[in-house]
Amino acid sequence: MPQTLNRQCNFGQIRRAFLDRKYCWKTEKAEGKMAKLTSAERKELPKGDFVYPKTRRYPIEDAAHARDALARSSGKPEHAKVVAAVKRKFPEIDAQK
Repeated sequence: MPQTLNRQCNFGQIRRAFLDRKYCWKTEKAEGKMAKLTSAERKELPKGDFVYPKTRRYPIEDAAHARDALARSSGKPEHAKVVAAVKRKFPEIDAQK
């Protein structure tokens, strides 16, 4: 059985595709397309930039962090509150409950 699998799959192509994907990811990260928030910057954020201000959970200081908060809260009990906060602050983002 493994021999037929080897004949059907071109592992060289798979490896090249994986390496190309890895290279593209590094390029995007290097260009600064990903949102970055250091712990010092997070501490300086006002409480209004969080979905849960008392515990400072789910920062939504910009659209990228708002989308990240939506993705991370998906399927959790707090998702409805995250959606409401994102809609309030960023009405242009399509957030669904």
